[in-house]
Amino acid sequence: MKFMRLYSEDGTLWMICGSNISAISKKEGSEEITIHLNCGEKVNSKFTVQDVLDFFKD
Repeated sequence: MKFMRLYSEDGTLWMICGSNISAISKKEGSEEITIHLNCGEKVNSKFTVQDVLDFFKD
């Protein structure tokens, strides 16, 4: 199983696997995406949506 390491704004390290992601959103005009986790938390990232999809692609 692959894990992506991301830091939230408060410095918390998240180890995210593909099954933990419930949604990925991006505000228009913003370069950051928000990864929504099944536990209800949100993590902002400078990755693109395609980066995340490619990372978890098997």
